[in-house]
Amino acid sequence: MTETVSFTAAIFVAAGFLQGFAGFGAGLLAVPLLLLRFDITVAVPVCVLASIVLNAQLCVSYRDALSWGRIMPLLLGSIPGLILGSLVLVHAPPVLTRSVLGGILVAYGLWGLWAKSATGMMGSPRPVYGYAAGMASGAMGAAFSANGPAAIVYVSLTDWPKNTIKGTLAGYFLANNVATLAAEAASGLLTLQVALAGMVGAAGIGLGGWMGVRACSRLGERDYRRAMFALLFLMGGNLLVDVMRHG
Repeated sequence: MTETVSFTAAIFVAAGFLQGFAGFGAGLLAVPLLLLRFDITVAVPVCVLASIVLNAQLCVSYRDALSWGRIMPLLLGSIPGLILGSLVLVHAPPVLTRSVLGGILVAYGLWGLWAKSATGMMGSPRPVYGYAAGMASGAMGAAFSANGPAAIVYVSLTDWPKNTIKGTLAGYFLANNVATLAAEAASGLLTLQVALAGMVGAAGIGLGGWMGVRACSRLGERDYRRAMFALLFLMGGNLLVDVMRHG
């Protein structure tokens, strides 16, 4: 029991640090590691519970840079995207869609790391681009539970400062986490085991998030962008490796 608690807490401290630092990535790190000890019906809801705490914390940390005017296009666009993604889930081969997404993220991450024109090339985006990114995020979330990449790519193309990027992502992810938690509750996934592990995860992710925010505050805008692109490259690479291993 003690070993499981320590294992869970350590995972979420690391996941919280990653997202506190970069603005995303906690689930990417936490869920595969949690699956070493928990069933997926426990691991995913626990991660969602902890993520709500983390993203609420990040919204507070970046409250001065938080604008619902930037977040709402992403949220509203995700609604029709969910319908589109459901159709993709039914009709498109999962291996193909996941491979395409992984390839795009790898290529985009490399381009961002090496192209001088990558930083802020979209400037201050019009709302229509936010709706399009939200639609892509919703579609990816419905098709293969990956609603983050499109939103992350979108904000990386803006000229927003890092605190605005992180605040926008935190607000968007928080709204998605709450909606996901409601769906999981309706499905009966919020068991006592999930609640207990979620409390451990919330404590760990809160600590890690605080440390990540402090570490990021020492980073310049250019270095932060490079860290974003590097993580997008790793996300895509991880997806391609998973496709090759499991199909």
